[in-house]
Amino acid sequence: MTEEALARAEAQVEAGDLDGARATAEAILAGEPHHAGARNVLGFIAHTQGRLADALIEFTLAGDDPDAQANLAAVEAELQRAGAPPRSPTFTCTYDELRRGGLGPGLSPMLLGQLLAPELGGELEQRINQLPSAASANERRFLMRFAATFWDGEGDVFENGPLLGGTTRGLALGMLANPRRRADALLHTFDWFAADEGDLPPVWEQFIAAGIITRADYQDMKRSGSFQKVFDKIHSGHDYSPLVRSHEAYLPGHPGDAPANRRLFELPEGRRFDIVFVDGCKSWHGTKYWALRMCEQVRPGSHWVFQDYGWYTCFWLPVFHAVFEEHFRLVAHVDDTYAFQLVHPLDRETIEKRFPDEPTDFDRDAYDEIFLKLGMDAGVRGDVHTMVSLTIQHAASMAYLGHKEEARAHISSMLGRPEYFQYRQRMIERALHSPTYTPEGPVLL
Repeated sequence: MTEEALARAEAQVEAGDLDGARATAEAILAGEPHHAGARNVLGFIAHTQGRLADALIEFTLAGDDPDAQANLAAVEAELQRAGAPPRSPTFTCTYDELRRGGLGPGLSPMLLGQLLAPELGGELEQRINQLPSAASANERRFLMRFAATFWDGEGDVFENGPLLGGTTRGLALGMLANPRRRADALLHTFDWFAADEGDLPPVWEQFIAAGIITRADYQDMKRSGSFQKVFDKIHSGHDYSPLVRSHEAYLPGHPGDAPANRRLFELPEGRRFDIVFVDGCKSWHGTKYWALRMCEQVRPGSHWVFQDYGWYTCFWLPVFHAVFEEHFRLVAHVDDTYAFQLVHPLDRETIEKRFPDEPTDFDRDAYDEIFLKLGMDAGVRGDVHTMVSLTIQHAASMAYLGHKEEARAHISSMLGRPEYFQYRQRMIERALHSPTYTPEGPVLL
């Protein structure tokens, strides 16, 4: 199939359809990031469009491919004629070497995240961005390439909190492109699917007009109070559809929280998960409830991807990571999404013992120590985004404990920092109003 796609890309180049050729080549690279022929096509397109620096990069990434090497020599000669200095000696580092920290604990995760996030081009880019999502376009592309590259193909993929499924589509397309995919491997996605909370985006008329759902589907959703059937309809009829299984699942906000009309979160028996994507752990206790069940169906080597780790409100996610720091290793991050690899087994007894039921079971000193250590780690790896979110998350923990004046002062101290200016509107100023929330509603300062 890959060689057929490459032949199609080359034919598109010959026909002058450079946009189509680029989309085809990018689709190949989504499944095989090091495919020399696809890199060669992208390099040829860049050269045709006069982007010599981009062409140089693509031909270099193609490695020892004879055609790419010939094209590389031609580009270098052209650059030299234009007065550019000779190309410096190069080195190569594979995606897997980056995942294993080949360029160090700071540069490797940042670079890998950036390499997995660029635009895809063509129809694939449109599909990734069609559905509204709390995840950025970068994060959705990252998930697709992450699943295509690092999923072992043997275990299943887990997702919670998909909303309408922008991230579901990214993960499923990545799984579809992964050559290691076992025939019966699945993407299990879990959500409360409550349609009566006002949290769903106002896209229904647009979806009905586009034929994605019918008006009867919408009316049934309003009557039932659940958008699970609509979710299933949105993701039916696609090439990835056979991979997706949706599950209604409620994560309790407090011990004993179990609404009579909702199913509590449970994992299907007998399944093992290799990628665990978390976007629905919106409370401290819900996170613990989820982890107690997830830990039994993963093994070391699996990847845990937290979409809200870098978002300022969810302070329990970095705290969870800090409490079990020896079990996880950061492998990549982009925007608010941080991906870790489980390096040591995590069991129910350990979670019960070390992660309490409620955030108020930790005192102020415990949070100060946790966020000091996390902040030092972020500073060492030069991760400004995490330094901003951790500072606010620290303040959020103070506010949750009732220390609201101190929390406000802690956040306000960031306003004069020029390196934090790009985060001022999106995070800092919003956090000054409300840095976090409880299951009952926002914590206001």
